[in-house]
Amino acid sequence: MRVQFINNSLRYTQSTWDFGDGNTSTDTNPMHTYTAVGSYDVSLDVLGEGGTDLETKTGYINVSTLGTPAIIIDPKYTDTSNGTTITLSLKVMGVTGLAAAQAKLVYDASTVTIGNVAFGDFLKGNTDPLLIVTKDESNGEVTIYTSSLSSDKPSADGDGVIATVDLL
Repeated sequence: MRVQFINNSLRYTQSTWDFGDGNTSTDTNPMHTYTAVGSYDVSLDVLGEGGTDLETKTGYINVSTLGTPAIIIDPKYTDTSNGTTITLSLKVMGVTGLAAAQAKLVYDASTVTIGNVAFGDFLKGNTDPLLIVTKDESNGEVTIYTSSLSSDKPSADGDGVIATVDLL
């Protein structure tokens, strides 16, 4: 579950969010993804000329179910420079009854090319999952399909990485 947090504090120089699931952020208005069912306390600690102020909301976020498979790419990790290789792991999180997953990446073919695509550990059990990759480099598209050949079942903690894609 994705949640957008807003800091309405005034006259502060530094802030730290604690999302209650072991993750923190110093962004002013962070977007955070909860990947497990539960109740989460959220706190915001701000520092300014007058000192510090900590506000904690107990049980502020309640995640009772997780939605359908989601691939979430955080915008703060998408910037790069020429000549840099980016490895992107596509992960299915917190679903049940899922036996296959598909992802389609669309990219600017004039600035980015797709390098190696390797299968991950999606529902990996006694047999490696099937991985099919189709590329249309003229349109800047790559589609990744994976399925499980094992008897594993998805878990609420995450169902593994579909594939790892190297973007050049």
